[in-house]
Amino acid sequence: MEQALSKAGANDVIPDWQDHCRSDALIADLRALGVPLPSLQPAPSFDSAAAVIGGAYVLEGSRLGAKLIRRSVDSRFPTAFLDASGGLGWKNFVTFIERVLPTTLEGAQAQRAAIDTFGVFERAADELPRKVSV
Repeated sequence: MEQALSKAGANDVIPDWQDHCRSDALIADLRALGVPLPSLQPAPSFDSAAAVIGGAYVLEGSRLGAKLIRRSVDSRFPTAFLDASGGLGWKNFVTFIERVLPTTLEGAQAQRAAIDTFGVFERAADELPRKVSV
């Protein structure tokens, strides 16, 4: 997803876009667990700045969720993805969205891209094993 967003111009839309990226950490954690990487799913069409923001919304939201999940993860498990820092922080990201998506049309484009992005992650998650042991 990060690659698709980068190709769509996220560097020009999201402040410090590279600081938001954590796919390397996720890949490292999956490999440490011996979990095969899911197949690459087709990315949504990020054909506008609003769509890029919608996709980035999903990724930034996962950072917030990671903080909550991290509290209950056993220390034997790899946590590079859950521990990754960077990005604007959730409140600042929401403020950014409110500032740069002033119209209903732009908001709808961002919402559609976010929903499509969630779908990509859902399909990828369906390929992962339900239990992992360390």
